[in-house]
Amino acid sequence: MMNLIRMEFYQILHNKYFYAAVLLILVASFLTLPGFENQVGIVGNERMDALRVFTTMLLMSGIWIIGIGIIGAFFAGQDIETPSEKITLAAGHSRSGIFAAKVISFLVLMNVLMLFFPLAGLCIELSRIPFYMGVRSDIIGIYIIRVIILTILINCSVFSFILLLRFTFQKAGITVAITALTLFSQYVLVGITAQKGITLSCLPFVMQQYSVLVNTTLRESVKIAVTAFSYTFVFLCAAYCFFFRREIK
Repeated sequence: MMNLIRMEFYQILHNKYFYAAVLLILVASFLTLPGFENQVGIVGNERMDALRVFTTMLLMSGIWIIGIGIIGAFFAGQDIETPSEKITLAAGHSRSGIFAAKVISFLVLMNVLMLFFPLAGLCIELSRIPFYMGVRSDIIGIYIIRVIILTILINCSVFSFILLLRFTFQKAGITVAITALTLFSQYVLVGITAQKGITLSCLPFVMQQYSVLVNTTLRESVKIAVTAFSYTFVFLCAAYCFFFRREIK
């Protein structure tokens, strides 16, 4: 299993598109920082701080997850036409091991890319403004841990759906197109329903917004975590069924 995971990461780290994506994220984070500072609404005030901008970047990351999702769909579909799965299977590895290695490496990669955007912004902001967000100092650590855990779980629910598309259609173009259409439609739906006073709390975009609020309760956090984990479990189970039944060429 570990050898399979190392092989998947080796292929990723030797993919020029991965580094292009990292560079794109870094540039986008730098260029969009002024906009996120304006969203905070306290530009030029002594209360301005890096962590507040960081959480605002997570709060406003709906459009960004569409872009990262499309990049993820592209990565997921890159090895569809290659014989790597057949070679790995012929080497004596099980289908379950191959599937697990692909899932683990993909989810880790996409979460790194997704968190790299706000973390890069946080590092840039730390070079010139304080870290403190204005909440009690004794709960800042708990707050950061909660936000990171919930963000990872929510990201996994989205990216596991991309894996389901990848193993279902076995075509990179279709995977990218459906991913873009689904995520963008969800973003528009959340915006339309919000204007009508309706909150679709079961959707990943809405869960992401609630996860970064300071006053989110433990019960709400558990609900978000369970919902996100349920999505991930269902999507990965369905993806495994398609992967297990299809012929590896």
